[in-house]
Amino acid sequence: MKNKTLLIFLVGALLIANVALMSMAYASSPSSTTGEVGVTRGGLSINSVPTSENFGSVSVSTVDQLIPHYVFSSPVEFQDTRDTGGNYSLTVTATNFVDGAKVIGLENLSMVANSLDDASGGVTDCSAGFAALETPTAFQDTDANGESDAEVLVSTDGTQDAITHCSVTPAIDLVIPAYTSAGNYQSTIVFTIT
Repeated sequence: MKNKTLLIFLVGALLIANVALMSMAYASSPSSTTGEVGVTRGGLSINSVPTSENFGSVSVSTVDQLIPHYVFSSPVEFQDTRDTGGNYSLTVTATNFVDGAKVIGLENLSMVANSLDDASGGVTDCSAGFAALETPTAFQDTDANGESDAEVLVSTDGTQDAITHCSVTPAIDLVIPAYTSAGNYQSTIVFTIT
């Protein structure tokens, strides 16, 4: 019985030693793995717009008055992360300027793209393949609902970089018609990218 116990003990010890030696043999061999990361396409987006603008003030008058070339205090930032280089447009709409029942029609407002710049710190080119509205164009309201038709502020022709991050600083001309009553008139200006 002692021999059997000793034999079982020796066999067990040999098995443990074998496992330990095999583990050390495998531990000393280098091994590798591969890593993978997926990058998916994004879309068109507007990152920021000016929160509010004060276009100035004029006095009540019997003649039309022009608030000329008011440049927005901050740009509209937009990006294309579709990674396709496809065409897109940044459009803008505006509502009538209203103060209660008093109205300055949106046809008195015109806008241009004062500047079009790279917003990514030099990574993308926001000039090649881009067209910015350079001639002040009065807003139109063809359905007479108090909101303008969409006006294209910036467009692309498909030759721009596949991924872009740009900014445009709008500027407006605003005519205050003769005999406009005193008040604080407000308009909602909406930028859309499609």
